Amino acid sequence: MIQVSEPEIHQADDVKIKVIYSGLGIEDLKSLRKDDILYRSGIVGWEMVGEIVALGDIAKAKGFEVGQQVTGNPFIYCGLCHSCQNGKSNCCTNSVAKVGTVCEYVVWKAEQLVIVDEKTTNKDACLVESVALAVEISECVHYGLCDSVAIYGCGLTALLVSRLLKLKGVGEVTIIGVGSGNKTLASSFGADCYIDISDHKLKAKLLKRTDYNGYDVVIDTSGQTRILKSAINVLAKGASLIFSTYFEPGKTVGMSTELLFTSAVTIKNILQHNNKIQIANKLLPRLKLDLLKTKTFPVQKYEEAFESLQTEEYQRIFINM
Repeated sequence: MIQVSEPEIHQADDVKIKVIYSGLGIEDLKSLRKDDILYRSGIVGWEMVGEIVALGDIAKAKGFEVGQQVTGNPFIYCGLCHSCQNGKSNCCTNSVAKVGTVCEYVVWKAEQLVIVDEKTTNKDACLVESVALAVEISECVHYGLCDSVAIYGCGLTALLVSRLLKLKGVGEVTIIGVGSGNKTLASSFGADCYIDISDHKLKAKLLKRTDYNGYDVVIDTSGQTRILKSAINVLAKGASLIFSTYFEPGKTVGMSTELLFTSAVTIKNILQHNNKIQIANKLLPRLKLDLLKTKTFPVQKYEEAFESLQTEEYQRIFINM
């Protein structure tokens, strides 16, 4: 545990927040590895929910006040670059991440924050940024009873996307995960089918689910190149291949250029959402987030929290500040 100076507000749109919970996921483990693109030193954590203790005049004018509980988006977008000017703030070339939420206080900008509804639990509110990413991914999928979606991975993002797709009427959602223990969890988040990635008949089973046409959309949330190879093999003609994470440094995946041309596949990568925090905040009560596998630790036991995170048994670890 490290000691740092308590942050204070310096600008009129600053909001000082006393953190109640911070959420930890696999991204936080990656951020500790020096060869990883997410590597950073200092305080960990992307997600938080907390109570406003001080704020500037612009923040007050936007409806915020001391005592409100808030959560939000850790990213600040410049609003001036080519991407921002074209409505693609998630591709902002000057974005700044206000990371480091496993601490007593943080200072964020008013534009990053949303007020937590009284009916929303603190832990659910802590997940709003992850829900926003899932919203961004789900909006890339055409909604119809005849559409089929395969999701590789059974972590938080995969489960949230599955829930959102079924709420919007997608006909077939299949989750491909590790082991058989996640089958019930996948079903509770709307998946029509769950298949273990190690099943030696995986490709045959997946194609059978789609009458051998392949999936209209394949979403990879695993970040593993060996799994990506499987995903490519079950794409329908004209399908979309969506990545919601990045892959191991230095790894490449081969795909036949002939197949790429004849299959008319669209490839898209989504690492950030495009200002979906407000939408995500409204969706929180409908997502049944209490069904997730989570575990909570007091900040004094942060080392135990990271040990539990490494087991990958839980979709989220919460740190109670």
